[in-house]
Amino acid sequence: MDLALDLEPTPRLTPRQSEFLAMTAVGSTYNEIARECFVTYSTVETTLENARARLSAKTTAHCVVLAIALELLILTHDGRVVVPHPHRITA
Repeated sequence: MDLALDLEPTPRLTPRQSEFLAMTAVGSTYNEIARECFVTYSTVETTLENARARLSAKTTAHCVVLAIALELLILTHDGRVVVPHPHRITA
């Protein structure tokens, strides 16, 4: 019986991808993120598409769930979402 584990490295997100995912996780729309971060709607859309690709997520909601499960985002008891490990974020 082969018990070898197929361990892949934890996916990485850029700081911007983490920021936008955290904002999405608390209910911000793409337009709200764009306004608050002084970027275009298209930038938000592309950044989150790239985050979904990095985590192999089907939707943005799925991406948020995966990011929380992988501890790339932390959901706090008071409903905030934070990026916990700056050393796990790479460009």
